[in-house]
Amino acid sequence: MNVILKINLMYKLNKFTNFIVDGDNTILFNLQTETFIVLNHELSEIVNTHKDDVVALKDKHLELFQQMLEKEFIIPSEKDEVASLIAEWKEQDNDPSYFGMIINPTLGCNLRCWYCYEEHEKKPIMDAKVVKSICRLIDEKVIFPQMRNLNVSFFGGEPLLGFKNVVLPILSFAASKCEEHGLNLNSNFTTNGVLLTDTVLTKLEQVGLTSPATFQISLDGNRNYHNHSRIGANHEPTYDIIIKNIIEAASRQHTVSVRLNYTAGNAQTFVDVLDDFCKLPIETKQFIVFNFQQIWQDQTNDIQERIEKLKGLFRNEHFVVESDHVNHRHSCYADKENNVVINSDGNIFKCTARDFIPENREGYLSEEGEIIWNTNFEKRMAIKYSNPACLKCKVLPICNGGCSQNKLENMQSDSCYRNMDERDKDELIIRCLKDRILKQSKQK
Repeated sequence: MNVILKINLMYKLNKFTNFIVDGDNTILFNLQTETFIVLNHELSEIVNTHKDDVVALKDKHLELFQQMLEKEFIIPSEKDEVASLIAEWKEQDNDPSYFGMIINPTLGCNLRCWYCYEEHEKKPIMDAKVVKSICRLIDEKVIFPQMRNLNVSFFGGEPLLGFKNVVLPILSFAASKCEEHGLNLNSNFTTNGVLLTDTVLTKLEQVGLTSPATFQISLDGNRNYHNHSRIGANHEPTYDIIIKNIIEAASRQHTVSVRLNYTAGNAQTFVDVLDDFCKLPIETKQFIVFNFQQIWQDQTNDIQERIEKLKGLFRNEHFVVESDHVNHRHSCYADKENNVVINSDGNIFKCTARDFIPENREGYLSEEGEIIWNTNFEKRMAIKYSNPACLKCKVLPICNGGCSQNKLENMQSDSCYRNMDERDKDELIIRCLKDRILKQSKQK
């Protein structure tokens, strides 16, 4: 009897296993591993009968037991699913082989978009002293024995306003150091695209990056809508310039993520945007990725059907279209200890989607290139995995309350940061499963 009890304690059903009825079948979906098994009626009855005593399933159907064990639907009884998840996330967030920095060469901009939260008037370019401190920081990071990948990206404001005095000196220094130490160097620019000229592309291609620089560029609708929304500082139109520069970059094998900022008013005009790209050769199309994002000031909820149809039109023209609804956990750069945002004044932040004001800073970069953290950073690190409601939640593996910035701004002791009820959580699980099934079908 004692032996039998000991065996029964060896395995249990993973708490993140979901039973989803699909006609006559039942889909077992493991939210922790995002794997699934489709069971017919007979097998689902067997699993349901033995889900509280999975060792008995081994005698009833050995092949199914082994498959569930392999895909971690069945796990050792002593394993703590939540603790193992958090340990895995912490390992990812503190990966010593990677260091990333997002640099704001300036908070100034050459455009005046109506929805932008930054005030761009009279914003200086980063001082040479800060550039030198960043180079000293790079010098310190590249010598770490476990370092393999350095990512130096640029944000703002419009980062290309500081291309000559900030971007090129930093990337050139980083490239020489990465070559010296055998490291990979990559770079991404969040830019409006107006200044992304042939000359800029050529100089970036000559710097010595491991792979071509990538770009995120936004469009606010077709030519008419865009030119009334995303206007130059002197009210000049920008649509045709940006389209030309996107196509040129993609034709030179730079991946361009084109963010399509939609509202109820401009959504349908993206058909015209598609017309401006659809005649490109497939060799160029593969380097353009579209991402539909609703502008946060627009709260219209009844346009999603139109947006889904638009996504279909873009996919029909062989473009990759990313979803603006993340149904899987993605590790935000703000959660990574080895990723920093360096403002033009040398102040350190973690998130780019907030005001770069002194009271929001989480540290600063010393002249010697050392990051000096403050209590804001300590609060961020402490809150990441501390909410009891998250730790008990059935969608923890793909949510965890969102990124640390969301948690800081919604300080709650024991409730959902995203205000999801059980129905919302069930819908999230179903969306995640559908994405996984679609992904697997494409791999076959």
